Amino acid sequence: MELYQYSSYEEYVEAQERGNRKKLKSHSGTGPEVIAEVRRRIRTAENILCHGTRGGQEQKHFLAAYPDAYVIGTEISSTAKGVPMTEHWDFSHVKDEWVGKFDIIYSNAFDHSITPEETFNTWIDQLNEGGSLVLEMHIAGPGWEPTPMDPLSYHRKDIVELVEKLGYRITDEWPSPAFTDHRGRFSHYAHGRPTVRIQK
Repeated sequence: MELYQYSSYEEYVEAQERGNRKKLKSHSGTGPEVIAEVRRRIRTAENILCHGTRGGQEQKHFLAAYPDAYVIGTEISSTAKGVPMTEHWDFSHVKDEWVGKFDIIYSNAFDHSITPEETFNTWIDQLNEGGSLVLEMHIAGPGWEPTPMDPLSYHRKDIVELVEKLGYRITDEWPSPAFTDHRGRFSHYAHGRPTVRIQK
């Protein structure tokens, strides 16, 4: 794993805010097909938390797939205040009322973490007994380096090693499907996004 070096936490937040505002209405990295695959593998859920959700597309897709569930997302940018089902929050920080609450935690934004172990432990601690962390991975391609917007660069083996180091387990893995974004355009990830299900 490689991390971008900010001069301060405030610089990190400012970079994430700039990136969020730039991409807020331009595209979404998650379509209904992505969440439908999660639903196929995890049949029931009452409480679902999505981390790093920008414009809230993940929450909408999860609510469509699990219509009776409570669904909430986090976004570090202040734009979260105007997005339904979204909490203005740094996903690496502990929120007491979320500890042990969720059946599913989903994120494709682990590459935005500046504290990988802390973030991972925070997310796992938010799972209830039998809950699953669904991590859609942004695998670093050849020559990729951390940037102010995407400060964490990692490979699949880094995630496997981190899971093992922290005492958790990968219980399922699949390739993220092609998806339809919120503008109705069908797309896919040129660099691939393997997805893993992680449990305590």
